Amino acid sequence: LPPDARPGQFFQILLEGGEVYLRRPFSLVARLGVVHRFAVRVVGRGTSAIARLRPGDRLRLLGPLGTGFPLAPPGARKLLLLAGGVGAAPLASVLAAVAQGKTAFRTSDVAIVLGIRRSEEAVLARLFRPWAEPLLAVERPSKDAEGKVVPPGAFPGTALDAAFARWQELWAEPVSPEEIAVFVSGPKPMLEAAFRRLPQAARVYGAFEAPMACGTGLCRGCVVETAVGNVRLCREGPVLSREVHFPHLAPREGDAS
Repeated sequence: LPPDARPGQFFQILLEGGEVYLRRPFSLVARLGVVHRFAVRVVGRGTSAIARLRPGDRLRLLGPLGTGFPLAPPGARKLLLLAGGVGAAPLASVLAAVAQGKTAFRTSDVAIVLGIRRSEEAVLARLFRPWAEPLLAVERPSKDAEGKVVPPGAFPGTALDAAFARWQELWAEPVSPEEIAVFVSGPKPMLEAAFRRLPQAARVYGAFEAPMACGTGLCRGCVVETAVGNVRLCREGPVLSREVHFPHLAPREGDAS
């Protein structure tokens, strides 16, 4: 394996033995020594097979692939990580890089908002906890016997709603939008909503999800249309910027956010 991977890049994982014939893409959560960490949500036959693996089973890894997040966004001194569900994985790799001194930010410069659908998905917060504690936003929160939201302190709503509601509380000092870089990762509707609602002056980058058969740009199964033409998420992405690729989604001057 290569010595390092840029946060936001991914690996194509193939099981040996012929049970699953196509590779599956997974973002790298962190590299700790020789250990590479990935987060897997079971959604079908391929991920079910991966979930049944035991120590000693063999995998074939292809990567790191794609384009990751910028480690020093121009003009930014604060960083907001806005994650939805398993979109936490590539953003955890960003935080790991920050903690290792590989970016222009310190851990105290980073705020994290993790949006989940149900309270039981709060386990995803563990991906960040070696380095920081995310603000949890739960769309369908559970409540205890006293009617309090579970888990305690979670915001009842989406990650984007939580970011706007707690905007001034995310950092210890006041910060203006032009000083903030926002990295977003999650389902496509979440990314589009973030691109539309986040302040125009903020530098916003999103990690897009797509099925990928090859991961190298040959099959062209992950092409998306952008302002600069069709791009392959496995080569020119998965990280794309609002400013370059989706400027039509940026809020206009005077829009209320």
